[in-house]
Amino acid sequence: MNFFFRLHDYLENMKARVATLSLKGKTNIWWEDMKNVRGINEEDLTWSEFEWLLKKKYLLERYFDDRVKEFYELKMGSMTDDEYTSIFLELLKYVPYLKEEKLRFRDLLVGYWLHSKIGLSSTILDHCRRLYEN
Repeated sequence: MNFFFRLHDYLENMKARVATLSLKGKTNIWWEDMKNVRGINEEDLTWSEFEWLLKKKYLLERYFDDRVKEFYELKMGSMTDDEYTSIFLELLKYVPYLKEEKLRFRDLLVGYWLHSKIGLSSTILDHCRRLYEN
């Protein structure tokens, strides 16, 4: 979009209007809801305000999705038990729906145990017990 704006000399609020008119699918639905909920008037919206709203919605969501993917693809490889445990617990906070995925989580832990062949550290076991109890 910024490349397009470099070709045309739009005012800040016109940039936002051009951008909102080009939205499609889920992003367009999100934008229509955002306008209604926040009472946003597109004529008064600047490009920087629109860009901030869009980034807040989609970049944050993408960041969390990437951390969840990283969690599920985590492999011990050449890491020590402590290094793996530290990364595992750091990424675990990005997976808010683990209660709904207990079987997948169990399989992940079994895979971890089989991969490491040394069992789980007490830190991970304690954390997993707390997750299962909630």
